[in-house]
Amino acid sequence: MKFVILKESPGSIFIRHRFTLHGKERQARAATNFSINPEFWDAKNECWDLSCKIGNPRRVEDKKHNSEIDEFNESLTELKSNIRNYLKTNPYPSSDDLRTEVLRFHNALPPEEEGQKKDVYPDDLIKFFALYLEIKSVTIPGEQKALSKSSAMRMRQAIERVSKYFGHVKISEIDDQFRRIYSTKMIGEEYSQSYIKKDLKIIKQICEYAERQIPINIEVKKWKFVNTEGRSVSYPTFNLQEIETLHNTPMPHDYLDNARDWLIISCFLGQRVGDFLKMDAKNIIDGEFYVVEQQKGQKDVTIWLLPMVRKILKKRGGQFPRRISESKYNLYIKEVCKLCGFDELMYGGVIKVTENGPRKVYGDFPKYELVTSHIGRRSFVTIFKSTMGNDITKSQTGHADNSMLELYDQTAGIEAAKRFKNIFYQNFNDSSSSIAKEGELVK
Repeated sequence: MKFVILKESPGSIFIRHRFTLHGKERQARAATNFSINPEFWDAKNECWDLSCKIGNPRRVEDKKHNSEIDEFNESLTELKSNIRNYLKTNPYPSSDDLRTEVLRFHNALPPEEEGQKKDVYPDDLIKFFALYLEIKSVTIPGEQKALSKSSAMRMRQAIERVSKYFGHVKISEIDDQFRRIYSTKMIGEEYSQSYIKKDLKIIKQICEYAERQIPINIEVKKWKFVNTEGRSVSYPTFNLQEIETLHNTPMPHDYLDNARDWLIISCFLGQRVGDFLKMDAKNIIDGEFYVVEQQKGQKDVTIWLLPMVRKILKKRGGQFPRRISESKYNLYIKEVCKLCGFDELMYGGVIKVTENGPRKVYGDFPKYELVTSHIGRRSFVTIFKSTMGNDITKSQTGHADNSMLELYDQTAGIEAAKRFKNIFYQNFNDSSSSIAKEGELVK
């Protein structure tokens, strides 16, 4: 039996018990109510790394920090001892059995349900979240898809803010008053309204799931979310002339040329950054089609590689640009756009360091500062939607709006991609436009 941090749930500490039953290797695992920054986790000793303690502490905050580490490790050791004692008489537990023992340790198991070991939900929001994350971290065929890493991380960050500023809150106590208090506190901490809205949506989602066994306040179910920020945010996009400028502007460094090519490709693929940065030329079909394995929604979308994409592949010997991380890509394309002179002022949000830490600050900024990896997907829709129509465009981007996808419910992916190709040439085959040609790129 071990305490571990799983890759799909960084920060949450799980119990994992492996055993052999009837000649087969098996395992049971359950989320604990403990969480920690993975950087501070001592995997060998299964505790908060003692090297994080401050030597000879004199300040009150330093002593408090050391005390927090000691209390954390003591509680974790106590839980481990309890589970080990349980396993002496129950060596082949299910994951539900382990989860029940964890809840029992935290006094989260209702007394009247002591005899029931399955599907016991704690009313404490922070405690329940660990259970919720465990339930949602696996795919159950025909029932649910596992949470993506990004979704799990976003939810974890929201719950950590609740824990930091409000301590332990009961699910049954979350109501309109909690929403107002939470919003006021977050505004005081300089979080944007859109960020606060996302947090509250997550809290509502968790409460509605908990309603299966825990009474929740009816006010939560009626929460609506509207834009109250007044001035609308301008999300930057490129038009065809700006893409030509991107294409023709010399880049002083190879890493910028590489990022520029990815940026142009993104404008003609319409895919999310986590999907297009993983594309590999060996997976191209018939020289011009590609099946994108989209992370969001976990579905495959067959797309047509537009001429400009194939131009860049030809420039690079038939290969996509070098792979880079999403963080570096977002950083580099801002440099690229600054070199291209995309400096008109737009209203939007950028991350700035404030007294309360990094926050998204809204105001008028040069376009290149507002450029992010999503600009390619937005530009694709802006350029092609009015000409191609919603449904044809959706067949290329893989958006999940059912009303716009009904036309293609019975259409094979490759056929939808071919339709996009045909309509493209009907509308963009003007000899004056280089986006429909496959000649040499200007380097």
